[in-house]
Amino acid sequence: MNKDQLAKRLNGYIKAFVVSILALYAIGQAREQIIESGGTDHLTASIFVTLNALIAFITIFCLVMMFRLKSQIKRGDAVVPKEPLSFARLVQIAKTPAILVGAIGVLVLAGLFYWYEWRPAQILKECAKSYIPGGVGRLSEESYLRCLRSHGLDQS
Repeated sequence: MNKDQLAKRLNGYIKAFVVSILALYAIGQAREQIIESGGTDHLTASIFVTLNALIAFITIFCLVMMFRLKSQIKRGDAVVPKEPLSFARLVQIAKTPAILVGAIGVLVLAGLFYWYEWRPAQILKECAKSYIPGGVGRLSEESYLRCLRSHGLDQS
């Protein structure tokens, strides 16, 4: 790649960086409006946290790529065109430490989100369907707590 192509790529990363900063701001504003209008449930709050983390990751990635491309432009490095994408090339890319750490990080975050946010919210919904305080013909509070415990939640 020549300097013009590197500069175009750099401009693309700069635009993505600006958009990710604006997205972080917009998510923060939306969260504040939801809180002001009467609060939010636990699942919605955790979705906001996950979106913020994802967009922050994208922002940091754009920053790293911007600095990397700027240094290539200053040094005048000629980047060798990449070979066509094949399975062997994908395996080679996946073996790089940054990609491995990023993929493992995303998987860990997804697992934590499921275990601590999504799963408990679904269990609470399921047990709440059968319990209405003071309702006739519905389960008692003790049965509700038993339902939670049977699904692995301990609401003390």
